[in-house]
Amino acid sequence: MFYFIGNFFYRTGQLKNLEKALEICNRQSLDLNDILLLEFLKHCLHTMSSRNLEEIITTMEFDSLIQNKEQFYNNLINVYEDVPGTNHNVLIAYYIVLNYIYPNNSLQHGDNMTPNQHIKLLKRVHSTLPDIDYKLLLNPETAYETFSNAQQTGCSSHVLSRLLKNLPEKIQHCIKFSRSTSSASDVCQDNIDFDQLMQNIESPADIDKIVKLLSQSHNVNDVWVNALKRLLAFQPFEYRISISVLKYTCSKHNFSQKELEDFSSIPNVNRTLLFLLYLLSGESAVEAAAISYFQTNHELPDSVLDTILEYGLVEQLFECEEIMNNLTCRVLVGNSGKNCRIVCEQLVSARRNLLAGSLHLTYNSVPAALKTNVAAIEISESYLGRNTKDK
Repeated sequence: MFYFIGNFFYRTGQLKNLEKALEICNRQSLDLNDILLLEFLKHCLHTMSSRNLEEIITTMEFDSLIQNKEQFYNNLINVYEDVPGTNHNVLIAYYIVLNYIYPNNSLQHGDNMTPNQHIKLLKRVHSTLPDIDYKLLLNPETAYETFSNAQQTGCSSHVLSRLLKNLPEKIQHCIKFSRSTSSASDVCQDNIDFDQLMQNIESPADIDKIVKLLSQSHNVNDVWVNALKRLLAFQPFEYRISISVLKYTCSKHNFSQKELEDFSSIPNVNRTLLFLLYLLSGESAVEAAAISYFQTNHELPDSVLDTILEYGLVEQLFECEEIMNNLTCRVLVGNSGKNCRIVCEQLVSARRNLLAGSLHLTYNSVPAALKTNVAAIEISESYLGRNTKDK
């Protein structure tokens, strides 16, 4: 009987079929209610977007249908075990379900992180390293090896350093992250007069030379702060060197929330660089201000757009249609399949399926005769819109 009832709805995942199956169980006095609910969830996790799944379980008041919540949670853990750590979208959907059924503040998933914290971290991990195994990354026994392997994928040390700051503290301690830079680490810094160097600054290039002489092992916090103050006061003709300094500085030095907020009071501060610094710093307390700025100031230099793509910052800005259009254009100029995929996924999440599908087809050099609106919609719904990263 269970086989018949399960297959009744499992083939399509339609809510009406689940309701009919539950009705049959109730009429026949079959104790299969929670089993059917679990099978329905397993099916939906792999076949629909997390947003659609959240809408469905909210509309049907899914939690009220569960008869034994404790046992149901134990069964949900088994579902989690079957999801590959590289399938970030399914994991996000899983934690959305977990958070809905078991309030965010009353249950933790065995790792001192709430479902909402997992969702936020998963989105950040996916936008930075879409192929990394999330489960291995959060396992103290495998975190170092997993993170080290990510360094071999071509992802810059600056990007990895920003991601590292967002990982749980115990995982950060497990990862012995060795940055490879061209800094002059062998120079005896006790003999360097940084005050004199600061007085001779005439361009962002001069600041670049100074920060390359600094080291985290020396008590030079004031120099880091003053160097950034000078940099943010420049209105560069082109942003390439200034952004390079921001990347390097954020990978080497952790600014406090107060230091970051104080930068905004610099006379004639370059606000584009300031708010890009806020995003690169990984400091959540200033992120909202940066997002607000970029949502209303979307005419950005190409190097700024490229940095947003490189650092996986698209997810924070996808609600702004203008900046997403600009990022879409930059994707077509570059040669990063990762950037294309991330932008397409965010466009689908914003329900801009036609643009997402068109971008995917154009980037992958599909012949013009095949790049129809129908093809674009189909690719966005089948490949880009589903909760899987299998190609």
